[in-house]
Amino acid sequence: MAPATTDTEEIRQLRAAYGHYLDRGEWADWADLFAEDATVEYGDHRNLQGREEIREFGETVIDDLFAFSMHTGQMPLIEVDGDTATGLWYLLVYYQLADGEPGWIFGTYDDEYRRVDGDWKFDYVTN
Repeated sequence: MAPATTDTEEIRQLRAAYGHYLDRGEWADWADLFAEDATVEYGDHRNLQGREEIREFGETVIDDLFAFSMHTGQMPLIEVDGDTATGLWYLLVYYQLADGEPGWIFGTYDDEYRRVDGDWKFDYVTN
């Protein structure tokens, strides 16, 4: 297996920022991690198209749903091909709903990334 490159480390930091911003409700910073025309598919919940719709989903749905959340992404398999890349991550989220009910979610993130003006952005996210 090849050692981590600058690109793979930047993508790891992108995924880490996703969880940190989401868990803190920093919706403008969270949305800025996505390409302007990115797509997000959250299982059966909703398909989101574009950075603005992604930000609005955070502000109006996620913010109201959770009193607390802690997103983690582990053991990534990242493949870089020029200015595009893919990543497969294990996902584990601990949370407390707004009504006080605790829980957890596990699964995978299946990401596609694109370099935009020199920075890696999410192009497609599904879990």
